[in-house]
Amino acid sequence: MFRKSLILGFGAVAPICLTGVWVFAGDHCSKGSAVLSSSAAPSCCAAKEAAATETEMPALALEVNAPSELATDAAQAPMGDSTVKGLVKFDGAAPTRESLNDLMKADAVCLKAHTDPLLKEDVIVGKDGGLKNVFVYVKKGADGKYEAPKDAFSLDQKGCVYVPHVFGVVLGQKVVVHNNDGTTHNIHTFPKRNKAINQAQPAGSKELELEMKTAEMSIPIKCDMHPWMMSVCYVVKNPFFAVTDDKGNFEIKNLPAGDYTFEAIHETLGAQTMDVKIAAKETKDANFTFKAK
Repeated sequence: MFRKSLILGFGAVAPICLTGVWVFAGDHCSKGSAVLSSSAAPSCCAAKEAAATETEMPALALEVNAPSELATDAAQAPMGDSTVKGLVKFDGAAPTRESLNDLMKADAVCLKAHTDPLLKEDVIVGKDGGLKNVFVYVKKGADGKYEAPKDAFSLDQKGCVYVPHVFGVVLGQKVVVHNNDGTTHNIHTFPKRNKAINQAQPAGSKELELEMKTAEMSIPIKCDMHPWMMSVCYVVKNPFFAVTDDKGNFEIKNLPAGDYTFEAIHETLGAQTMDVKIAAKETKDANFTFKAK
């Protein structure tokens, strides 16, 4: 009788592996302590998820290492009329960007989507030395409550590439991931403070919604099925941030007058800070330089 109860109790579920311990939780499995690498191995059930239908794929919410920091009902902090803008440069010879076409041969849909070679996006230096994809934000000085935008941020998978490569959202703003390709992708996040997600997204399926409840810098988002695909998400408590363009320029508007510490973060080259004092209706420059590693 006891044996029969065990079969009835566990026969409808499959084991998954979280931080090295196998537990029973439906048809999905994911490594809770996954380590990011340049060529992430497929998740333990990527093949099964790829064949699953949309209704069979609930998002995995893995371990949470920090409590929610979502805003309370406190009054909204004021916006201002000042601006900080600047240029982020790369010091040294621009590195040659690696071609990803050989990797893409594993999926004909991905390869066919690009007539020109697809190049790695980790370090992109413009012709005048400007550094692209640097996240610049107010680290200190904007301490009030700022409500998140009601509109979700759109992260696209297009041509087997995450677009944009680097982005930021205000704490509480949702991120909606779209699959615009005729192939299955797998959205796998690697946060340290927020819930991790590892979910397949077949071609033609509806968008996947991500929600971060704690501020966190540099959250990698990868596709286990196409290991060259990567995006980096920044979750901040205020709306004062920007990502440098292909010339290395950025601009942050609507700042109240005050004393601020700005931080510029690059995914492989590190981070730098700068203190800026700004008056009402003033525009100030804040320039950063990153050296090759």
